[in-house]
Amino acid sequence: MVPLTLTKKGKELSGKIYKRHRMITAFLEHSLNLSTKSATDNACKIEHVIDKTMTEAISKYLSDHNIELNK
Repeated sequence: MVPLTLTKKGKELSGKIYKRHRMITAFLEHSLNLSTKSATDNACKIEHVIDKTMTEAISKYLSDHNIELNK
């Protein structure tokens, strides 16, 4: 396996992508009562196609329901 080194911008972008993944996973677990595995698997697919409006709506839902993101 070849080591991977990210630039500062790459680290910031990967952090945002990972946060969006965790946010979608938490939303699916709590709003639809999916198992962690099912929520994670679906979040991997969904995170590539949702727009900013949907992301903001999910974030608001989590905030309104005091749901913290898993790490």
